[in-house]
Amino acid sequence: MKKTFILLLGLALAACGKHAAKPATAKSGQPAPDVVIAKMLQGDLKQLKGWEDLRGKAVVLEFWGTTCQPCVSNIPHMNELVEKFKDKPVVFIQVSRETEASVKEFLAKHEMKANVAAEVADAFKKFKIFGIPHAALIDKNGIFKGGLHPAGLKEETINDLLAGKEVAVAEPEEEEDPSAAEGERSMAFFSIGPAGQKMTLRYGGDSFEADAMTLAYTIETAMEGTHGVEFIGVPDSLKSRKVKVTARVAPVAGEDDGGRLRELIASGVGAALPLKIAVVRKEKKVYLLKRDGALKPGLAKAAGLGGSRKMDHGPDGAYMDATGADLADLAKELEGWLGVPVIDETGLNGGYNYKIAVKDLSVKAVNSELAAKLGLKLVEARREVQITEVRGVKTPEGRAENFKVHG
Repeated sequence: MKKTFILLLGLALAACGKHAAKPATAKSGQPAPDVVIAKMLQGDLKQLKGWEDLRGKAVVLEFWGTTCQPCVSNIPHMNELVEKFKDKPVVFIQVSRETEASVKEFLAKHEMKANVAAEVADAFKKFKIFGIPHAALIDKNGIFKGGLHPAGLKEETINDLLAGKEVAVAEPEEEEDPSAAEGERSMAFFSIGPAGQKMTLRYGGDSFEADAMTLAYTIETAMEGTHGVEFIGVPDSLKSRKVKVTARVAPVAGEDDGGRLRELIASGVGAALPLKIAVVRKEKKVYLLKRDGALKPGLAKAAGLGGSRKMDHGPDGAYMDATGADLADLAKELEGWLGVPVIDETGLNGGYNYKIAVKDLSVKAVNSELAAKLGLKLVEARREVQITEVRGVKTPEGRAENFKVHG
């Protein structure tokens, strides 16, 4: 039986800093989050610039992995469905987070009849359906109709999707997490242990769970409330190790639960592994998002509550299409585009509707688009910002990579 490191703590103290907004979860009945795939490794599609490319066609988007045994076992079933619907307006796309080399090596030994793409981690994050295998169903108008385990995907379900009917989708019940009951009894709960077989990512303001993901990605996702993560003296062998991390804090009215959760994760990972994780303030080059004269019609005050965000960036450019979003959301997305902290200093509060798109991820191109469409600009400056610093700690053997989590 696997042994899991468990750290039980009392209620964590409040930490400073605004908790960053999370990407919008894909919701049934709403437009599917756009996915951009620069290159398909096989299939009729060469690339995918967004669901508009496939308007008029239903889509079965499967999240899978080469080392996921249920995914591999399900390949014959998916191949059979691809064959049965090859003359109908249905597109099957299978996406993996793994490297192109790994997926190509797998394809050389296994027949997969759908369109297959690698290194599409952004799709996993946008849909937040990270337990694999998982199939997301999108109708002919680009509306997300729900998700299910691909083994339960039937011909009738796809026919209903084509006909524009409501489709019956239901996830299989999750396996019971033995740590959950103990976590419920604790004011705060943290555990880290060997990775399971099912890739999972779930997080909210007061809880976080990641499984079968690398330690580096887990830390970067958990600590996203800061302006980036710096790894100092941490060997690649440790950063690439796959783990399972679970953390919860009890919600406290008026407190920054996200900050308290990040503090718990940082202390827990540091107690289990030869790492020291701290949120520090460092002076960095930043860009300040400011007004550039009068606001343009492309930046309109949103009416009512609620909204949506569609965004993506890659080698061919980037875009963000938002309704009811504040300007801090825009600053956070621009930070991802440019790889430099971006701070909102527009002074504009509340939700706005806006849309920008660039083909060149340079400050010049982004500034040109911001000025023309929104009446905003980026100004280079130096500021102290919060970042997450992850330092390797020498073990008694002398090297961090010698440390082992026994399973």
